[in-house]
Amino acid sequence: MKKCKICQEEKDINDFYKSHLSKDGHRGTCKKCYVKKSNDIRKVKRTETVSDLDNKIKLIISKDETIIILKQRISELEQENIKIKENAKKIGMIAFEISKKNIELEERVKALEDRQT
Repeated sequence: MKKCKICQEEKDINDFYKSHLSKDGHRGTCKKCYVKKSNDIRKVKRTETVSDLDNKIKLIISKDETIIILKQRISELEQENIKIKENAKKIGMIAFEISKKNIELEERVKALEDRQT
């Protein structure tokens, strides 16, 4: 007869798993308590594993959504950049035209001044 460390019941030695680490060659907990404890530990590990996987999946989805949003924003910024470049070209052309007109006006003014003298 042996006393289980968990349930504290006196049980037959055959109700304990063998163990080469114990002096008497059997575990300190009975088979029933050992199985219950093992199942409880397994349930906790499974719960943690499922929870961890859920969190990882959520993180991946979140990262994927962020990547999609960033790609969309990059595309929008590229379109805006194209428009800005087009506007800069137009402004440059307008500035060039204004500069040409200025030169023409200065030439006319100079010609008028030359006529008056």
